[in-house]
Amino acid sequence: MKTLFERLKPELISAIELQSKKYPSLMMAVKEELQSKYSFIDLTISTAYRLTDLTESKSFGINEIDECFLNHID
Repeated sequence: MKTLFERLKPELISAIELQSKKYPSLMMAVKEELQSKYSFIDLTISTAYRLTDLTESKSFGINEIDECFLNHID
């Protein structure tokens, strides 16, 4: 089974890397959490919100979180 980081959409990985230049500690924590979890329901609210914020979504909910990841599960 792939981690959430491995299932993250490529554009969000790029956004995390870009934001890491401004907020290294914060983005490192997000990345570490994504690398240690397999289901987005296990994410902290903070990390889930940060992911949806990177998508520039105007709302925050389960659908917006789900949209951050590739839909196939190996």
